[in-house]
Amino acid sequence: MPVLVMQTATYARTGLSDPGKSGAMTERRLSRPGLLAATVFALVPYSFLSWHFLLVIPPVLYTTFELSRYFKRWIGGYTGDCLGAIQQVAEIVIYLGFVLIFRYF
Repeated sequence: MPVLVMQTATYARTGLSDPGKSGAMTERRLSRPGLLAATVFALVPYSFLSWHFLLVIPPVLYTTFELSRYFKRWIGGYTGDCLGAIQQVAEIVIYLGFVLIFRYF
C-alpha cells in the first residue's frame, strides 16, 4: 500500500533545504511495468489461499485511500512516517479481514 501512495500522492517536504532521506526517491515514479510487477508480487501469496481471502483487498484499498487523504489535508502530502503508518494500518486491516473470513466462510 505504501507503494500505491508513493505513486499517487505528493511528498509533503518538497521545497525544504533538507527534504529527508526519502526526498530523492519522491522525484521518480515507477514505470507501468514496475508498478505491475509490484502489484503481481503483492498478490502472489493470495494464489495459495481460497478466493474468499481476496475480499480483504477492497477494505485495505479504502483504508489506504482515506489515510492518504487525511495526510494530504493534515500536512500536504506524505512523509516516510506516513508510509510506515499506512503499512501498519493496512496490515492490521488484512489480519482483521482474515479473522472474519476464517470465522464466517
